[in-house]
Amino acid sequence: MKKAKIKTPLLYALLLSLIAGCLCGCGPKSELEIYKENMQAFYDSVNATATAINSIDASGENAATELLAKLDEMNTAFNTMAEYTVPEEFSSVETLADNAAARMNEAVLLYHQALGESTYDNNIASQAKAKYDEAMTNIQYMGQLLMGQIPEGDGVTVTYE
Repeated sequence: MKKAKIKTPLLYALLLSLIAGCLCGCGPKSELEIYKENMQAFYDSVNATATAINSIDASGENAATELLAKLDEMNTAFNTMAEYTVPEEFSSVETLADNAAARMNEAVLLYHQALGESTYDNNIASQAKAKYDEAMTNIQYMGQLLMGQIPEGDGVTVTYE
């Protein structure tokens, strides 16, 4: 009975193609891929938190506590997002990310002041809402830029390099 012999060149070719496939297909993710995944996770987190905020029963006994906890979660997400390494392709969003995180942080601090005391302070709550809206506008502009669109609106300046 003859043993089947695999020709050495064929074996080397198979082994080489397997190694090449692993090196090409299994390599580390690019900075751009990582950023896109991180931003998708951020958007998903913000949407989930916003949905949770909108589902809080405003007349409930713990409404203020629940709202502040959710705003703290959102603030954490914004601060994490601002720390992402922005790839060169999207360098224009880095300032927007930093501004969004700063405005959200200011909003959350103001909401804690407005709701944390024994009486509700409408003036401080209005300031908090304005900061919150600014943060969300920055995020909206970031999303537009990441999708290849040019943002439009009050205070938007577009420069081309």
